[in-house]
Amino acid sequence: MRRYGHGWSSGDPLVVIDSEAQIGYGSRDQRDAADAEIREQLQLSPSETIPRKLDALGVLPGGELALVEVKDTQGIIDRAIIQAAAHLVRYSRLLALGNVRDTIQAMIDQKTAAGLIPRGCPRLDDTPRIVPCIAAPVDPSDWPSNWRRAIEKRHPQIRVLLRDVLLVRLDPAGSILDVR
Repeated sequence: MRRYGHGWSSGDPLVVIDSEAQIGYGSRDQRDAADAEIREQLQLSPSETIPRKLDALGVLPGGELALVEVKDTQGIIDRAIIQAAAHLVRYSRLLALGNVRDTIQAMIDQKTAAGLIPRGCPRLDDTPRIVPCIAAPVDPSDWPSNWRRAIEKRHPQIRVLLRDVLLVRLDPAGSILDVR
């Protein structure tokens, strides 16, 4: 968070604007209904937990909204795939409601004014495309192919949702080494 938030510099692949982001609901019933819709849309088994907390919310240089799921060296790519797809559904629905883009941009402006992220960082496009991202420190040999094969094994709806996923290889300290 710090490296690509407070430590962001021109040329970085994204600016991170929030971590552990969660969407609030008016009631537990509304949240549970949203979870049930996601479970049905993604064809998840009852044993698969529906994620509610996004690891990082960011903005890509082109103004796209980046939804980043981060795994450590012990992380499971199959879980990251479910998380990325579920968050994409949640944030797509939220953006479709209208004023969320302005709320997120206001948060960026506020953090910039407070010096929490540097001036000149990317701004959200007027109608930002949402880009799911999966990031993890992995062995460099054939990692994008391995991750894409894992996505291809999932339900067709998940494969469609993640067709534009950004795969991000990190070093053990969390710096971005490669983006595919």
